[in-house]
Amino acid sequence: AADYLHPLSKAVTAEGGAKAIFRNVFSDIFYDTLDLASQQYLRDLSRNNTFDYDQNVAAAYGQISFPITAQLKARAGLRYEHTFIDGLTQSDGNQFDNDYASWVPSGLIAWTLPDRSTLKFSYNRRIQRPSMYFLNPYVNYNDPTNISYGNPELKPEVTESLELSYGFAKGTANGTFSICHKATSDLIDNYRFVDSLGRTNATYNNLAQGYSSGISINGGIMKLGKIMLNGNLNLYYQKVESSEFSDSRNDAFSYSFNGFANVNITPTLGILFFGFLNSPKLTTQGKQSSWFMYSIGLRRDLWKKMGGISVSVDNIFHPELNLGASFRSSSLVYEADNRFEGWGVRVSLDYR
Repeated sequence: AADYLHPLSKAVTAEGGAKAIFRNVFSDIFYDTLDLASQQYLRDLSRNNTFDYDQNVAAAYGQISFPITAQLKARAGLRYEHTFIDGLTQSDGNQFDNDYASWVPSGLIAWTLPDRSTLKFSYNRRIQRPSMYFLNPYVNYNDPTNISYGNPELKPEVTESLELSYGFAKGTANGTFSICHKATSDLIDNYRFVDSLGRTNATYNNLAQGYSSGISINGGIMKLGKIMLNGNLNLYYQKVESSEFSDSRNDAFSYSFNGFANVNITPTLGILFFGFLNSPKLTTQGKQSSWFMYSIGLRRDLWKKMGGISVSVDNIFHPELNLGASFRSSSLVYEADNRFEGWGVRVSLDYR
């Protein structure tokens, strides 16, 4: 990556830059089944799959910042991205490529109030590329009546957002309150249908649009005696619909929350807490259940607080987590209850 900032005058600056990202992911899947007669595990060659995936991105951007008045400032920018995707499933020789260009504009107007708080109005476009999991065309036959596979023809999601926000910082406290509206085209949607053999197929498409409007509250107290706090709360109404499938529409009021706390027991030893909670995720045909995670641990500062070691436990009171899903259309009713290991232990060492 390279960036360049050039002052055009005392108050006006121009900025530009370029960036390249190179990703390669190699996935090797194989199945061993127990042969009851020999009591040995035998490799099922018909279900083997090797997936080689490359995603390369070249991007360049330019933006200009300038004042409108002494208290009112503006910024406008434009980014160009070109994505090159290549994939190969070696089990069947299925090779695909998907190259596309994206223009990403942005704009911001900021008004500094007399108390030094800030009122901002912004527009942004965001590109969300499909992950390897969504693209891999390998068919998962773990349940022969419910098969799943990716779609290598997926396009990226494009989200346009408008946001009005108020932010302040006073002493050790800071906060931001936002009102936002977002519209997403080519939404990557988890879609299910029943084929001619009576099997439920689960895959992904870009045949839906998503809309959401709501508020966001973000704030923190950086130091309150021995406690540091930070949190974010989002409350919004969202709608997902598809013009391709007349029976595919879903809407709900949704929420998300995440928080962080650090309580210092001694000048170098602290108790850490982190957690998040998300409301059910909507698709055109249904929803996946809400999801949460929390972590409790200890951190010891080392090397005159230039680094430290942390030990934490995830979901200590929830050894098992359930993630359900419900999908309905004119041709199917699908209910699932998936259970995951909730516990986990993390150890990290950092140095700055």
